[in-house]
Amino acid sequence: MSNSNRLLLSIAGLTATGKTSLALKLAEEVIDSKKYKGVILISADSKQVYQGLELLTGADIPVSFTRVKHQPYDYFQHKTLPIQIHGVSIINPDDEWSVAHFRDLAIQKINKAWDKNQLPIVVGGTGLYHQQLLSADKSIYVKPNSIIREKAEELSLEELQDWLREIAPAKISQINESDINNPRRLIRAIEIAQAQKKRAASRSQLKLDHPYLYKMIAINADLEYLDDQIRQRVEKRIESGAIQEVEKVVKKFEDQEKTLPSFTAAGFSLIQSYLQEKITIKQLENEWIKEELSYAKRQLTWFKKYKPDCWLTVDSKNNISELIDDPKTLSLAFTF
Repeated sequence: MSNSNRLLLSIAGLTATGKTSLALKLAEEVIDSKKYKGVILISADSKQVYQGLELLTGADIPVSFTRVKHQPYDYFQHKTLPIQIHGVSIINPDDEWSVAHFRDLAIQKINKAWDKNQLPIVVGGTGLYHQQLLSADKSIYVKPNSIIREKAEELSLEELQDWLREIAPAKISQINESDINNPRRLIRAIEIAQAQKKRAASRSQLKLDHPYLYKMIAINADLEYLDDQIRQRVEKRIESGAIQEVEKVVKKFEDQEKTLPSFTAAGFSLIQSYLQEKITIKQLENEWIKEELSYAKRQLTWFKKYKPDCWLTVDSKNNISELIDDPKTLSLAFTF
């Protein structure tokens, strides 16, 4: 494959704006152009990796794709076109997953795609995944520390904050309000700080052959439109069985529910509260919508900070379907 064909496209942006739909449309256009032999879509979503929580996390695999059993991770293959989807519904809810795992998977698939004259497209709303793909911070490869994690289980939120403050005062002053009140992220920060202090070895880091050209497209939306889209999605997930999905997972892993990252997915704890009869179905729906909107605002802050190459904006008059059908969108995506 010539260097000029070693392109990498990222589709990022806010939740519920149609990122996957756009990626699939672009993939079909690439195949029609015959410039590439296929397209590899790689999910950059930190929660859609979990099997058994597909409805909750919105891991909607189109009916035109079938699951292919593969090691170490399954993937989805289009029934008639050379398009694959990787990184969705690939691990159990109690398995470990991190930005380092994502990066390793993505690099393997990207390099393999280039070797086969295929176009890799990274699509998803987890900003850290996009950011760390090309310029990884070595700290993401610091191994989990079982001693720290066992000790941390006995500590309160305030005690975890004090622990991080003691070993890395500069770090805790940089943490945002969300992370400083998140025990799991505090524990990870303690692990990294301790490893850096002791210069502990991290696991080996895969190398990404730098793309000849790279472009990130991010999708934005006005709040009124976003609220409506999120409301529709939440209602659909509840109707489709997200509550039963969570109930099944909680029952299977009830002894671990305080430590599993998969249980931090938006809507999970709210569904638990509903199952425990602490809130009504209407309260569940409304609070879940608020949670998703709050997440979208954090996504917007992230992507504005890292400045995508271009923004596409969707609203009630210019939704994702119309954007996809607009030839300008395609030319924007592939003007390198």
